[in-house]
Amino acid sequence: MKKECYVAFEEERIREEFNMLKSTNHRLFEHINRAIDVLKANPFHGKNIEKKKIPEHYIKKYVVTNLFKYNLPEGMRLIYPEFDS
Repeated sequence: MKKECYVAFEEERIREEFNMLKSTNHRLFEHINRAIDVLKANPFHGKNIEKKKIPEHYIKKYVVTNLFKYNLPEGMRLIYPEFDS
C-alpha cells in the first residue's frame, strides 16, 4: 500500500513567502507546484544528497538524516527531506 505524501512548511513565514510568489513570480510558483505534484507521486524522484554533504545546521535544526534535491528550471533547486512518519 502506497503511503500518503504531504507538503509541510517548517515555518509559517516560508508558507507566506511561497504564497506571495503567486503575484510576485508566478512562473517560479508554478515550477514549485509542479515539483510538489511530482514529489507527492514519488518522494524519491529527486537526487539523494550524500549524508556527508548535508549541512550540520540542517541536521541540528531540522533533525534530518535523508535529504534530496529536485532540480527546477533556471538553475534553481528544491531541497527537501524525507521523513518516515
